[in-house]
Amino acid sequence: MPLRPFIVALALTAALAAQTKPVPAPSAAEQNEAQKAAALWRDRAERLTNASIEEGWHIRPWDAVMKAHLAEAWWKDDPARAHQWLSEAYEDVTFQRKNEGDDEHIERLRVATYIFEVLNRIDTAKADQLLKFIIADSEKLGEANSLRSQALLQVILQNATTDALDNGAARAEEIAEKALQLRGNQYLPEIIGSIRYQDEAWADQFYIKALNTAVESNDYDMVFGLMQFPFPYFDSRMKASNAVRDEATSIFAQFLSHVPKDQDDNQKYCERAPNIAQHLLPQLPVSQQGLIHAAIETCQSSAEGPKHDWIDSDACTTADSCLKLAAEADSPNRSARLKELAAIRAIQDEHDPQRAVEIVRSLTDDEKSVLQNWMEDYKMYAMAAIDGMYKQQDTPGIQQIIDRAPAQLRADMLLNFVGTLSTGKKPDPDYARIMLTEARRALEGSPTQNPQTYMQLLRAYQRLFPEEAPQALGFVIAGLNQIEYLDPKAAKKSAAFRYVRLGDNLIPLPLKALLLERDESYTLAAIKTLDDPKGRIAFRLGLLNASLKRYEEELQKAKTPAKPATKQAANVH
Repeated sequence: MPLRPFIVALALTAALAAQTKPVPAPSAAEQNEAQKAAALWRDRAERLTNASIEEGWHIRPWDAVMKAHLAEAWWKDDPARAHQWLSEAYEDVTFQRKNEGDDEHIERLRVATYIFEVLNRIDTAKADQLLKFIIADSEKLGEANSLRSQALLQVILQNATTDALDNGAARAEEIAEKALQLRGNQYLPEIIGSIRYQDEAWADQFYIKALNTAVESNDYDMVFGLMQFPFPYFDSRMKASNAVRDEATSIFAQFLSHVPKDQDDNQKYCERAPNIAQHLLPQLPVSQQGLIHAAIETCQSSAEGPKHDWIDSDACTTADSCLKLAAEADSPNRSARLKELAAIRAIQDEHDPQRAVEIVRSLTDDEKSVLQNWMEDYKMYAMAAIDGMYKQQDTPGIQQIIDRAPAQLRADMLLNFVGTLSTGKKPDPDYARIMLTEARRALEGSPTQNPQTYMQLLRAYQRLFPEEAPQALGFVIAGLNQIEYLDPKAAKKSAAFRYVRLGDNLIPLPLKALLLERDESYTLAAIKTLDDPKGRIAFRLGLLNASLKRYEEELQKAKTPAKPATKQAANVH
C-alpha cells in the first residue's frame, strides 16, 4: 500500500475518532447516585400527579383533559395507567348526558377537541375516531350553536396540523383536508403555511383547491383570508410562486365579477367585495379594474347602510402620499386607514420601521378606536426597529424606542428582545440579563393584563437566572392573580376584550426541573397560591413533564454499565 494514502486514511480515522469520543462509563458510585436521583424524580412525578388528580373535581368537565395530559406524560413509563386515563377521558366526552343543554354540549365539545390534540400525538387511530364523533356530535346542535362548534374545530385542526408536522407532512395534509370541509375556516392560510415548509407543491395545489371551494360556496371571509397568501399585506418569508399568483388572481377576479344569485348573496357582495377588491384591483388590467369597480358601485348605490370608503391605491403609493391624504381626510375612519397604509408603506417599501413606529404614534384617540390592532402594529414595527438597531450596535436608539413605547407594551417588547439576545444566532447573555431585569421592573411599575407576558418572564429567568427562577415564579403568580380575566358568561353579552386565563385549556406550561431542584418547597407553595384551579393544574402538569424527563435521564445513567474498579481501588477494599 502506498504511504500517502495510508497516512491520509490514518488521519481520517483519527479525526473521526476525535469527533465521536465515547461517553465515559459511570463509576459504581456515580451509578448509585443516578439510581437515587431517578427515584427522587419519580417520586416527585407521582406527587405532582396525585396533587393534580385531587383538584380534578374543581374543574369538571375539564378533568377529562387533565387525564389525557397525564396519560401522555406517563405513556412511556406507566403505559397501563396511561391507557386507563385515556379511556376514561374518551368516555367522559363521548357520553351525552340526559337533558344536556346547548351550553353544556358546546363545553363538552371544547373538552373533546383538546383531548383530540393529545390523541393526535400518541394514538392517531383513536384521534380520527374522536374527530368523527366531534363532527357528528356538533351537527346535533342548532344553527346558531353549530357556528360555535365549528369555530372550535377550526382552532383544533390548525393546532393538530402543526403538531402532525413533527411526524412528516402526510399526516398534516390528511388533517388539512378535513379542515377544508369546514365552511368559513379562517385558519386555512395558517394551516397551508405550516405545511408549505415541508411540502411546497402539495401546499400550492391545496391552496388553489381551498380557494375554489371558498368561491363555489360564496364564502367571502374565507376568500379574504386566502388572499393574504399570494398578496400579503406585509413582507413575508413565504412567497407564492408566479404560477399560483396568476391562477389565484384569475379566480379572485372571476369571483368579484360574478352576478349575485339572490338577495342574501347580493348583501354579502355589497359588504365584503370592496375589502377584497381593495387589495386585488392593483393586480388586474385597467379594463378589468373598471368593470369590478363599476359592479361594486352599482351594488352599493342600491344597498342600505354605510358605503365603502374607497382609497385610491394610485394616490397612496408611498408613506408621504398616504400621510398627505390622511391630513386631508374628512373623518377619523379614513385618516386612520390612510395612516395604517402609510406605516405599511414605510416598513414594506421604504424598509424604515422607525418611521412606521412614529406614524402609529401619531394616531389620535379617535383613530386608535378605528384601528383596534394598533398596539400590535406598534409592537411589530418597534421590534423590527430594535432588531435593526441591534445589528448596528445602536444601544441608545434601542433604549429610546423602549422608553417611548406605551407603558402596557414595554415589558412585552423587552421580553421579546431578551429572547432575541439569548437565543439568536449571536447570543449576548449579559445584555439579555440587563434587559430582563428592566422587563421585570417594567412589570412591577405597569402590571400587564396579558398572562403570556408573565410566562415569557418566567421562561427567561429559567434560561438566564436559573438560581432566581423560583422567586421569579412567585412574582409571576402574584401577577397572574391580579389580571381581570374574561368572564365566559359576560363574554356573550359584551364585546369588551379580556385575555383568557393561563391554563384555561390545561396545556402543560413550559417549566424546567430546575424550579424543583433550586427550591422545591417554595415552588410548590407558590403554585398553591394561584387563584385558578386550572392554572394550578397546568403548572403541575408542566413540572410533571420536566420531572419525568429528568427521571428518564437519571434512569439511563443508572442502567449504563459501570466501569470496572481500578486495581488500586480494589486493593483498598
